[in-house]
Amino acid sequence: MSRPCSRRGFRALILLTLAATPLFVGPSAPQLSPASPTRSQVPRPAGADTKDAGEGAVFGAAGIGASLIMAWSEWTLKSTGCGLPAGPFGLLGAAEGISYLAVLGLVGYNIFTRSQPGPRNWSTALEVASGLAVLVTLAGAVVLYFQIQDYGFIPEAVPTEGGRCSNIG
Repeated sequence: MSRPCSRRGFRALILLTLAATPLFVGPSAPQLSPASPTRSQVPRPAGADTKDAGEGAVFGAAGIGASLIMAWSEWTLKSTGCGLPAGPFGLLGAAEGISYLAVLGLVGYNIFTRSQPGPRNWSTALEVASGLAVLVTLAGAVVLYFQIQDYGFIPEAVPTEGGRCSNIG
């Protein structure tokens, strides 16, 4: 028995996501006490900034892409009760699964680095990817709640023959 996505439910999803975001996404760098060295005083190896910036941009772009795929998957799950289709040669389903793992890894790494003292020195792209990852993870928890309320089941991660969200067999 499915109910269409109501405006009230969608508003609740948005409000919950916006309200919970400050819990995970704080200032980009922790404040240092006057006794601790500033960023300009900390010695850094030559060329470290360019290497970190390049890697941060690559990981940031990958994180943003993974977050967008996960958001698309969550929207499809909320709308249809099933995730994304497997696609040609299973590539879309594989991208969906890898995106979920990448986003959860990014959220975990975000929490880990925020618990460490000192500045993070993340690139802007990586900060954006981290914020998006937190948002889609929180949205995923809300979609999971609505999935159980609306459809009464959680679809299997890998389609099985004769499964609810499978066109196999």
